[in-house]
Amino acid sequence: MEVFWNEYWQALFGDLISPQKRVSLTYLLSAFIIALLSLSFFGHKLPIKRAVRHVFQAKVWWSATAFADYKTLVINAFILKLISPFLLAKMLVAIWLFEQWHWLLPDKPEPNIWPTWLVVLCFTVFQFVLDDFCRFYLHRLMHRWPFLWAFHRVHHSATELNPFTVFRTHPVESVLFSLRSTLSQGFSIALFFYLFPNQVDIYMVLGVNVVTFVFNLLGANLRHSNVMLCYPHWLEKLFISPAQHQIHHSVAREHWDKNFGVVLACWDRWFKSLHHSDPKQVLKFGLSLNTQENQHSLYALYLSPCFQSLRMLLLVPSQFVVKKLKASTEKPRV
Repeated sequence: MEVFWNEYWQALFGDLISPQKRVSLTYLLSAFIIALLSLSFFGHKLPIKRAVRHVFQAKVWWSATAFADYKTLVINAFILKLISPFLLAKMLVAIWLFEQWHWLLPDKPEPNIWPTWLVVLCFTVFQFVLDDFCRFYLHRLMHRWPFLWAFHRVHHSATELNPFTVFRTHPVESVLFSLRSTLSQGFSIALFFYLFPNQVDIYMVLGVNVVTFVFNLLGANLRHSNVMLCYPHWLEKLFISPAQHQIHHSVAREHWDKNFGVVLACWDRWFKSLHHSDPKQVLKFGLSLNTQENQHSLYALYLSPCFQSLRMLLLVPSQFVVKKLKASTEKPRV
């Protein structure tokens, strides 16, 4: 038991140190610097002191919605630590796929003549692009399928955004995104080891995919913040800006189901869900302007989504049965 608690506390506070985590102090500091530059030099031209006060507003960091973010961080770390031994491992997926391809395609690819640096570059980019698309598509499904939205709405119930809002997720959603990562990365590893044996590696910085490292360093934490960092219109066609993700959290009807992407904007363009930012726009966050219930209680964060999702799952087959009964009792048209 002592080992469990030691590992739990290390995992919990390790998020602030590990460069593999978005809320690492390195990325938080870089986001703070970018926020000050945006507010003081490129945006509202605020004096530095006012810019600092804007970033550290009490309603963002010291409110009921913020404390709900912190609670889910602590509780989810405990839950995921308990269930982590039972979660699928990406290397298990990679080994299984690798063996299946060798069984189905016994004729191994010809020894490639690609230089190792090119194989590593292709693997780094391929893994990032596939992972980014899978994140986009699962996120889209979380909005489109009611029984999944019941869990994802926990994240959208935040009425103010701060970098720790990224942890405001139901454990079921956390498991789904963990499974997504396992499958996409396991597939990438298996594919490249099958095609390029003994040459597979990845370009990394501090143990992180170099593309992910750059993304985190260039203000990923501003996606959940009160700093509306917009990109030029042409750039927002390529990459999702922090302001575009804030639009995704907006309660305004015209912003619903927009900007599902994480890094690349091409997925939203192709699925007709891209929405550009407007630096003059004032956004309100949360589920609805008319929501009355307390969205920051432990019941709303953990238990209510389970009941709602179960109700949705039971409702679908019952609706199907009703439709079948109605169809069977209808008189045939002459």
